Amino acid sequence: MEIWINPACSKCASALSLLDAEGADYTVRRYLEDPPTVGAGGGAGPARPGALGSRPYR
Repeated sequence: MEIWINPACSKCASALSLLDAEGADYTVRRYLEDPPTVGAGGGAGPARPGALGSRPYR
């Protein structure tokens, strides 16, 4: 499994602790240092307006 984290984020630290406690096998990606790009990771990247049925906030 691949998990994208921000090392300064407490929620990310909690998620890593849970994975470690369960003995999960994972790879850490630090998204602030290595941002996802369109086409990488199954299409990860910035959301487009209207993607997934979302509408811009007005």
